[in-house]
Parts: sequence; structure tokens; C-alpha cells
Amino acid sequence: MTTSTLQSSFAKAFHNAEMPLVHAFGPRSSNPQVHIVGIDNVECGRIPARALAQRNYRQVGFLRGSASATLTRDRLDSFLEELTNHSQIRVSHLFCAVYSFDTSSEEMQRLLTTNMPAEAYFCDDDVLSIGTLSAITSAGLSVPSNIGLIGLKDMEIASWKTLR
Repeated sequence: MTTSTLQSSFAKAFHNAEMPLVHAFGPRSSNPQVHIVGIDNVECGRIPARALAQRNYRQVGFLRGSASATLTRDRLDSFLEELTNHSQIRVSHLFCAVYSFDTSSEEMQRLLTTNMPAEAYFCDDDVLSIGTLSAITSAGLSVPSNIGLIGLKDMEIASWKTLR
């Protein structure tokens, strides 16, 4: 089964029929009836936190999608946990109502007008990072010269030369 969510009744039906079920791209689960194959979202939060700390950023932000998404919570919690090892780094985190180019672009535009943006951002999705990048460049700034930026997922669009 390839889906981001899996209803428990569906998993139970497979279990009752004695058919193994593999949930591809699903969130971590304590349900032993379903095998999960997916991204380690905890490590997905730790890796960018370490990268930003190694680059000596002192103010970092986490731009994320839905607050209710398990994957987002896992990434944020591990990002914050990793940065507790670096007391000199101030961390902020912001929500976008949805994972979209427009919402992340609008949020970054708002941050840039406050004159207090972070020095670097981790966006927990490439779509968010591309919207963020668009707002940064539209403001006459550049990545990474003015603001550092890390995206997640390595979507093909993230490598397009027109985005640099």
C-alpha cells in the first residue's frame, strides 16, 4: 500500500485475512500488524540541524507545514533536540498552513519585512524551500550569501538552474 495515511480498519482487514501489509511512505507506527517502509523523519531533523551548526549560524529557523502531521512533528522535535547541544544558537519555528509554494513564499516575505529573519532556514519540504527561495530572491537577497537555506526531499525541481 502506498499512501501517506492508512486507516486502521484497512490494516485490520489485511491482518484478519492473514495477508502481510507493507505501508510504503507511511509514518512511523507502533502497530505491529503493518510493516512500514519510509523516511526516517527523526534523522531528517537532525541532519540539517547539524549542518547549520557546523556552518556557524547563530539564528536558525524551521519552516514547516501542517502542525498536525506526524512527520513534521518528528522532524521538528529532532531538529530542536539536536540544537540543544548548541546553546549559542537561537531557534524559531514557523508553520505554513499547507505545504505549498505560495504559503512559504508569503511567510518568508512576512519574515523579511520584520527585519529579523533568521540567518538560515530548514524547510521540511522542497516545495516550501522553493517558495522561501523565491521570496528571498524577490527581496534582492541571495542564498547562501544573505540567508542559508536547506530543503528536504531532493525533488527534481530543486535542481533547476532557474531557481539559483
